[in-house]
Amino acid sequence: SGLWLISDFKGQFQGQPFQGHGMTGYDLDKGRYTGVWADSMSTTVMLTQGTCDGTGRVRTMTSEGPGMDGKMTTWKMVDEAKGADSHVFTMSTPGPDGKDQVMMKITYTRRK
Repeated sequence: SGLWLISDFKGQFQGQPFQGHGMTGYDLDKGRYTGVWADSMSTTVMLTQGTCDGTGRVRTMTSEGPGMDGKMTTWKMVDEAKGADSHVFTMSTPGPDGKDQVMMKITYTRRK
């Protein structure tokens, strides 16, 4: 129906096989984007929400969940359109200095 973006990823993460599945859409009631993400490295489903910039090319989502050390943290996911057929997804969490520490970067390309 075109209401939801479905994302599937397979690859390597820290030398291990990794796969993840996501679903993102716009919630008219909340006036925000909402999403869900599940992958092979976590037993926790990540629920996200966020906004899009004024150009419509950059969507920023946030979520609360366990960090790499198991402690709760804020995750930030930025999805930037690079053209009609690709986008770059960057996932970060605050580092010790409070600045974004990139944990993952994925370049997606549309299947033809």
